[in-house]
Amino acid sequence: MRSFFFGLLTAYFNEIRYLQWKVTIINGLFAIVLLVAQFQFKTPLIKKLLGKELQLPEKAWNTLNLGWAIFFIICMLVNIYISHNMSEEAWVDFKSFGIIGMTVIATIISGVYIYRYLPKDGSNSKDGEK
Repeated sequence: MRSFFFGLLTAYFNEIRYLQWKVTIINGLFAIVLLVAQFQFKTPLIKKLLGKELQLPEKAWNTLNLGWAIFFIICMLVNIYISHNMSEEAWVDFKSFGIIGMTVIATIISGVYIYRYLPKDGSNSKDGEK
């Protein structure tokens, strides 16, 4: 629905800025939601999403949640910089490939971080049974 709305604004006004702002707004909202969940509600949203699958210490959940919030803030700021200081073509390339590349890198970093906390004996159950 958001894409449709911003697409309509872009088509109606013939102005790509609406699409550029969409990326900024969405990344900013993701960061805000993650931070509010962690600091206001004292429950990292990442834990809510993955807690049934992974057993991690609370500090690890907080670090992951904060890391993803920072990632979305960085995406938002880079999008603002590129959309204001570079050509439309550069922004389209960033939106099409840059954000995907950044997301893959953030996911790999998260995976490496989570791996440190996985059981070494191959058990994956919550109560330590094999």
